[in-house]
Amino acid sequence: MKKLIPFLMLMAAGISSALAQGTVTFVNSGNFPTTADRLVYFDPGTGVAVPLVGTNFVAQLFFGDSATSLQAHTAAPSRFRVPTTLSPGTWSGATRTLTGFGTGSTVVMQVRVWDENNPSIVANSATFNYTVPAPGSPAQQFLMDNFRMFTYVVPEPSVIGLGLLGAGALFLLRRRKA
Repeated sequence: MKKLIPFLMLMAAGISSALAQGTVTFVNSGNFPTTADRLVYFDPGTGVAVPLVGTNFVAQLFFGDSATSLQAHTAAPSRFRVPTTLSPGTWSGATRTLTGFGTGSTVVMQVRVWDENNPSIVANSATFNYTVPAPGSPAQQFLMDNFRMFTYVVPEPSVIGLGLLGAGALFLLRRRKA
């Protein structure tokens, strides 16, 4: 019995550490360990990019063990700030649990942004790595330090028009063959 109790305690500790999940603070503003531009910019097709604002725009975290295995985090997307904000180009984020990744794991991440009024146009950040810090580490270590700025670009109307024209032509050609 004296040997069984320590054995069970060791087993419980091993199971709890195996089931431990890493976390990340899903924000692009704050006191990051390194200096870099982490804002999201908006280019309405004019070639002039400005920091993105508007609560119709949302950011979603995608993560996985490689760039080809990225999955959307199950939490709702985070909204960008109102146009009158003093922090344009940033979203209102929160802590995200990284299911399947524990302390010391390297997670591949990507941020995707879209306008809820036009969800067909999605902008993706470059993929970046995040190493899950140990619980109790300084708050700075939970930030996405390797995330870098990117621009949400609305395609020119002519591109959309040409795409629709091409799709229509393919539809007609396919119909003719039948």
